[in-house]
Amino acid sequence: MNDNISASCEKQSNQLFSDGHWRAALIILEKGLNQEPNETALLSMYVEISKKIFSESPCEDQIEPLSRLEEFVLSRLAYASLDHTNEIIHIANEIANARDALVADLVNVEKDFDENNVLWQRALADNLNADDILGEDSDELALIICNMESILENLPSRLTGEIAVERISEAIAIAKLAQAFDIARNSIETRIAHCQHTSDDSLTVYSLQQAESLFRNFAAEPERLGVYRRKLANQLLDQLKTASEKIASQARETEAHAKWKEFMSVNSDTFNSINFLSDKRAIFFIDNAQVKLKTMQALIYKLQGIVPSLAGTKAGEEAFEKMNKVGELLGNAAAIQQRRYDIWALNQVRSGYKKGSEHAGIIDNEKKIAKALIDDFGPIDTRLLSSEVQRSYSEVFELLFERLDKPSKDENKDYENAGGKLYTLKAMMDISKKSLADF
Repeated sequence: MNDNISASCEKQSNQLFSDGHWRAALIILEKGLNQEPNETALLSMYVEISKKIFSESPCEDQIEPLSRLEEFVLSRLAYASLDHTNEIIHIANEIANARDALVADLVNVEKDFDENNVLWQRALADNLNADDILGEDSDELALIICNMESILENLPSRLTGEIAVERISEAIAIAKLAQAFDIARNSIETRIAHCQHTSDDSLTVYSLQQAESLFRNFAAEPERLGVYRRKLANQLLDQLKTASEKIASQARETEAHAKWKEFMSVNSDTFNSINFLSDKRAIFFIDNAQVKLKTMQALIYKLQGIVPSLAGTKAGEEAFEKMNKVGELLGNAAAIQQRRYDIWALNQVRSGYKKGSEHAGIIDNEKKIAKALIDDFGPIDTRLLSSEVQRSYSEVFELLFERLDKPSKDENKDYENAGGKLYTLKAMMDISKKSLADF
């Protein structure tokens, strides 16, 4: 609570009231209540000033203003937190008591109590329930409450037993609960209608949540509300839930849209740099597939980080589609990289075969053939070849390899023989291999 606002409102309204500006004093207090809906001290002050204003009129002219004042106080239930509900209802009950006291003074109560009074019979029914007392018309409730309290105050001595008093008191409580429900319902229905056309508003969400809590309290006493109002309470709970979910959904959509827009702004250049990979001809003008692979892997990592936070929104759907698209492009880049490696390997095989076959014949030049195998076949990592290219590699390699000198009994001599098989295999193993990352 903001003590400064409360103190300022009290000071200003007291001064205005002292100066005779009664309406202005009430406006200041009402503004303070709008800012601090839980400040019941301001509400009490508002009521006291109103009563002083009403007291200037004849008794019969005070009843209607007091009823409106009670409605105003009860309407604050829609804005205050649940912790202050009892205080507000207590203030409203004090107004109702003051009004009913005036009514009792004005009503000419017959000394001989009419035991056939309809309200009396309902109140003393063996199976008292809300539907025996309440109607659907809200305007009748104030009269029902007034009549019930008049009955209670004027019970004949022979009927003032605990059961009669308890039943009539319960009937009054049921009617007052229905009255509070109707006032709160009107206020909340207005808010729900407003929510259908509002944008994201955290205050509106909070207000609806508070109202939902209030109506859950009403719904917690179904037998005291009666069938008609219990049905309304359940309908309002559904409407409140729908309205709250709608506004919360709008808030999530707004937040997700902003987050996704910022993400796309930061990473737009990266997306633009990889879009061409969807073209089947990309293999002919891509500089280095490895660079694109790293770019896309980093982008997918970022997307995986943001997608869960956007779940359930349109932005989330767009982000998920983007992530799938990048995954598709990543596959394209990997395929391009594999294709480029295979093409390079085939060129190496072709070159090695050409060089080696020039020195193969009736008299082979084993050293030249071995050099061709080492220089052209050696840099190829056969583990990285596709099955078709690996088969071509094996067939050509075996064709040339068979031309080399076979191992002799002197192993050391074989490793030094530049035209021998062992020398060639060792040299090919020692040579640096090309990797996919080079393409």
